[in-house]
Amino acid sequence: MSDTPREPLSAEELANDFYRRLQPLEQDNLRLRRLMNMTLIGAGVTLGLVTALVVVAARYGLPGSVAPVVEARSFVIRDRTGRVRGSWGIDNSGALRLVMVDRGGQPAMTIAVLQDGAPGIQLADSAGRARIVLGLLHDHTASLAIADQAGVARATLGVSSVGASTITFADRGGFTRAGLGVDERGGGTFTMPEQGRNIGPSGTSDSTTPASPR
Repeated sequence: MSDTPREPLSAEELANDFYRRLQPLEQDNLRLRRLMNMTLIGAGVTLGLVTALVVVAARYGLPGSVAPVVEARSFVIRDRTGRVRGSWGIDNSGALRLVMVDRGGQPAMTIAVLQDGAPGIQLADSAGRARIVLGLLHDHTASLAIADQAGVARATLGVSSVGASTITFADRGGFTRAGLGVDERGGGTFTMPEQGRNIGPSGTSDSTTPASPR
């Protein structure tokens, strides 16, 4: 049985056969493109997450870890409404201050260490006036001052650098009207400046002006 020779294909049949063979290749190429696009998108998302993690770790530390050191010149504390309620930092004079602010925006309590190393605490009222001030100077002098509603110091308790202790009382104008003390030698004193009287440790009066009659 002899083979019957095939007739040559026409140009149209050749083109159709070529396109038929090419179609699976185009489908494979399309699938490869889709896979490549998905791979690029996944790589971009992964790179973004890694970058965000690095930034967060650099600023706040890794999740679940605690940064050993946090460095800054100042910190500001705000409440839920965004109002400043406190600050901690170095001011222009070089003093370190911790300030706690009330709801009205006035500093209610201030703890400070001055540039020369002297520490102090100040309590203020709702108007911002200092009412109680406690301080320790670099020469070891300690003092406690109490002021009235006008901000005038009315009572002062102090211990000097040589060991003398005093307590003084002032009027509304801030003028000292009476004082008690123990000097560095251990002797007690009582002073009434308005009468010019100063009673020393011996109990005698050093007054140069007679006391006014009562």
